[in-house]
Amino acid sequence: MIKIVAVSLLIAFVVLLLKGFDDKYALLLGLASSVLLLLMSNEYIAEIFAFLTDLFDKSGIDDGLLRIVFKVTGIGYLVEFSAGIIEDAGLKNLSDKLVFVGKIMIIATSLPVFYAVFSMFSEMFS
Repeated sequence: MIKIVAVSLLIAFVVLLLKGFDDKYALLLGLASSVLLLLMSNEYIAEIFAFLTDLFDKSGIDDGLLRIVFKVTGIGYLVEFSAGIIEDAGLKNLSDKLVFVGKIMIIATSLPVFYAVFSMFSEMFS
């Protein structure tokens, strides 16, 4: 974790220096650093997925629901990450549209969970 913070601070410093010379290079370094930080966090992401998989295996919850949880979480983080990069590039309107479309994708992906919960409640009260 300390490496990620140190790299982030170093990149931020270099980007600030580059902004004084050429904004294009600063933007490119910012985009590249975003990808680098995502790759550096790969082991943490793997730990989270392993933990959640183990948790779902022990709970007896259907694997299909686990896949939906992973998809929804992945969509949320990917959209947030991408929207941040797009906003850093100065395209706030496009970033806002991406976030909106991401929310629609999350709802569409979550529909089987809503159906399962609705079915469970209807069986309980009928």
